[in-house]
Order: sequence, then structure tokens, then C-alpha cells
Amino acid sequence: MTEFMVSSIGWVYLVIVLDWYTKKIVGWNLTLRSRAGEWEEALEMAVEKEFPDGVRGQRLKLISDNGSQPTATSFMRDMATLGIEQIFTSYDNPKGNADTREDDEDNKRGGNLA
Repeated sequence: MTEFMVSSIGWVYLVIVLDWYTKKIVGWNLTLRSRAGEWEEALEMAVEKEFPDGVRGQRLKLISDNGSQPTATSFMRDMATLGIEQIFTSYDNPKGNADTREDDEDNKRGGNLA
């Protein structure tokens, strides 16, 4: 998740779901709140777009940090229901967020989220 300040609004949060193999953004959510529900919406977008027939049996893995949203009970329950394995990066692991941050920088320079 990336957060940035918009002077007329306040803090804005961008949650993205990145396919680490293709480096393609497959889901995202731009929001004024930073809760597990916003992460779930970004993941739902990715699943519906990339796996319209469902994700069960696809052996998908979701790599995330140890923040409060991906470790929330509701988010972890949704991952288990979908059959998505959660993998957490180690604490203070710069590589864990490097690909996402690089993609965020591309988007800030005018890249496209779709």
C-alpha cells in the first residue's frame, strides 16, 4: 500500500495487487481509508479480472507485508475461503516492497492502473 497527501482531501491510500511474474497491476483500490476491506476490494478486482472462472485449485499465492490489513482476521479468512495461500515478507525487508514501489513510481510518472 502506498499513501500520499492530496492537499484538498488529505491522505489517500493506493492498494495494488501486482502479478510478480508479469509485473502487471491486476487489481487496485484508491481510497481515503486504510482497512482490510479496501485490500479485499483490490484482491476481488484482481480475481475477477484474471480468474473469471474462480481461483480454487489455481495454487495462487499472495505475498504481502505484515501490516494490519493483510493480517486482519477478515482478510485472512477471505484468503482461506478463496484457497489463496498467504506468504508474508520478513520484517524490515526492503525487497518485499521493491517491485511494488517501482511500479508506484511508474504510475506517479503517468503510468496507467488499468
